[in-house]
Amino acid sequence: MKYPAFPAAMAILLSVSAAPSAATAEVQLKYTGRPFSIFAVPDTWGQRFATVANSDDQPRVVKIGIMANAPSGALQMYSRVVTIPPHAQVQTTLAVRSGRFQPTGDSAARDKNKGRNVVEGEKGREDVVLYDEATGEQITRNFSLVQVLPERVRGLGYLSDGIEDHDSTSYLGKLPGRELGEVRQMHCRSSMMPDRWYGYSLADTLLLGSMEARHLRASQLKALLDWVRQGGTLVVLGGRHLQDLLQGQLGQVTGVCVTGFHETDRLTVTDRDGKSLEPVTLTWPLPLTELLVTDAEVLYEANGLPLLTHRTEGMGHVFVLATPAGAMEPPALHSVWATVSKESAGKAWPIDDGAFSAPARAALQKIAGQPGPGRLVPVTILAIVALFCLAAGTVFFLRRRGEMLWMILVPGVLLLSAGLYLYGRSQAQAQRLAFVGLISSLDSDSARVQGAFAYYSGAENRDIAFTAGSPRGVISKVMDANIAALSQEEVRYEDCPLLPPQPVAMKSTRAFEVDAVETVGRIGGELTYDAEGLSGTLTNTLGMDLADTILYADGRAYPVGTIPAGRDTPVRAAAARRLAPEEFTGSLMHSPTDTLRNELIRALVTKGRHAGKAPVLIGYALDIPLHPLRQTGVPRQGWSVVVCPARIVPPTAGAKALVPPGLVEVEYRSEGTPIWNPLQQKFVETYRPGELIVMARPPASFGAMEQASARIEVVAEAANYRMVVSGVTEMSEAAPPTDPRRRGRHLGQLRLRRTEVAEFLNPSGRIVAEIPDADRFRQPNGSYVFSIAVERARPGSEAGASPMESALRWSFESVDVSLEGIRR
Repeated sequence: MKYPAFPAAMAILLSVSAAPSAATAEVQLKYTGRPFSIFAVPDTWGQRFATVANSDDQPRVVKIGIMANAPSGALQMYSRVVTIPPHAQVQTTLAVRSGRFQPTGDSAARDKNKGRNVVEGEKGREDVVLYDEATGEQITRNFSLVQVLPERVRGLGYLSDGIEDHDSTSYLGKLPGRELGEVRQMHCRSSMMPDRWYGYSLADTLLLGSMEARHLRASQLKALLDWVRQGGTLVVLGGRHLQDLLQGQLGQVTGVCVTGFHETDRLTVTDRDGKSLEPVTLTWPLPLTELLVTDAEVLYEANGLPLLTHRTEGMGHVFVLATPAGAMEPPALHSVWATVSKESAGKAWPIDDGAFSAPARAALQKIAGQPGPGRLVPVTILAIVALFCLAAGTVFFLRRRGEMLWMILVPGVLLLSAGLYLYGRSQAQAQRLAFVGLISSLDSDSARVQGAFAYYSGAENRDIAFTAGSPRGVISKVMDANIAALSQEEVRYEDCPLLPPQPVAMKSTRAFEVDAVETVGRIGGELTYDAEGLSGTLTNTLGMDLADTILYADGRAYPVGTIPAGRDTPVRAAAARRLAPEEFTGSLMHSPTDTLRNELIRALVTKGRHAGKAPVLIGYALDIPLHPLRQTGVPRQGWSVVVCPARIVPPTAGAKALVPPGLVEVEYRSEGTPIWNPLQQKFVETYRPGELIVMARPPASFGAMEQASARIEVVAEAANYRMVVSGVTEMSEAAPPTDPRRRGRHLGQLRLRRTEVAEFLNPSGRIVAEIPDADRFRQPNGSYVFSIAVERARPGSEAGASPMESALRWSFESVDVSLEGIRR
């Protein structure tokens, strides 16, 4: 790999001390750095490395602190206490959340920023301070240089201890077609690889290059795979090292193993559809690893061997490229990188756990303990006392009984004040910890656990230490911006990140959030298609029951029921029991908690062009597998949303099965009037006649279907209109216009041959069209094509329609297709 000189030079400057001289200090901060050189992304968790040396004859206990400005404006310090033996040095790591970076000390940066914080794409600094733990005295202060990645730039991390001869990855940052987007390359050696998953947070894609397995610690490999399961993209590059790397857990995740390798200087590449790319002759022979695919999809072949394979792992993607990256440098092979980008971006997880924080806070506020008094409470108490004094004093004044002011009014005021005080004290509830959690990506025993917590102190003043609850977690305090701007917050790393003891006044609440990867068990088992929808047996090893569980697929939800912990449970997701749109609980009786759960899931469901369509199970548990308080015996209340992939296998050949809406792969296309917006994935209201082409097929895992019948359910609002549902027997793309002036406006219209199936007048509400013999509408690619045309109830009367009739608009709310037939 060709490395730019700038990051290497900056890495050397990371260890330059600002004060005092290292030669005269008994304790020295020799080095501070980060896994990916100087690159950083604001408001992102990561890891920092620090090396401290002790030249004294006695052991020293020091605290290393990294300073960061939070988005709220608060000055935050991330610290760790380290004991250094005499005449020794210790390397340690810290968990740090990058803040807004201060500009560097050079005048050019100050002039450019004019005192402001560093913005995207600029260089800044991150201060590192070393304290004596016993006295609190500052020993030395350093700074690390940072390069802030702009939001539009994707981080491309390269993990490697060396390079293959004649290999290069430098071209990836300047691909002419931007196949990987606009990327910034970052290098990391095995010695600096993070051992916590959040250490990879600034990277969108990681390339795992030449690295010996013995140099990779188990914690580093665990962190890498945890990062993938949270949605990362890993590309494992081929070479002489690959066979050794794939011997263990990494080989299981990639779904391939190595049978050998040889060198070649010519690649003849074909894609998964059998289309050949232009043959390429390499400048130098490079290794071509001979892959044996065990559980992965082959996207490209080269010289008759798998070249690029793909496998999903949790919410992330794992690719294996059988050659070093340099073999893909010829322009004819850049489509390989385009495929990596498309496959990893086009299969979104249905639930966006990155958006958890805001809706979780909103839900937490409604279930948390009793909050402290609002601003109007003391004003109200004083107003009551003042009104009492005014009324009593006026009465005594009018009756000329001034001496009674001292005998009655003053004691009465004191008694009233004491009564209000005692009433306020009586309203205190017992201390407790409220929470709202999200447990996601349960395809293995490890899951991402996110939690929003609120601790209520009860009737006593307390000092409470809040922790992340797991060594593989991070913690953040939630506070108002105006309070944060005036305070300094410290996050300390011991066995796991924690907020040191926080003073919590009586009857007040402190909120914080945690994010961790935890070993929690899983939902095992599988479902398959039958005559009513889906059925199967699921096993819950989470240690907590899942209530109101649903199967969610492409915007449709089917109740599954309760899945108790610790045993096998037969479940069924019947097509006839579909829930209403945006309904995410299978509860028969709705409660305020159901409303909160629905609002939370609605905020997390992915929408848009790349909306997640993979089927998942969503359930609710009355616990969270994190214990963020060091104090024991504090009651907890709340609930967690549990989201895990649904494993669906095809039925046996010859069995009759029903594929319900959401599991059927459906593509919509407008003809004439644009009534379907493919970018926003929603229907558009109109007053013009229009036609919707519906292309439906069984899921790829189902296989081919014969003797098929279809059911089309349309929810529409189209009074004074006429709807015609037809099957399409022939479909082809219409030729573009011959007139050059019209070619730019040509939308690729279809040529269709239709067979009318059903007609509906004034189609408002739910309309159902049954199509018993759907095989006649099957196209060569295996999809069943139907047409839904809407026109005015009196065809041809548009010109003579009244103004009221012309203003009437129609729209589709939803169009669902289910297919039933026999699996071949």
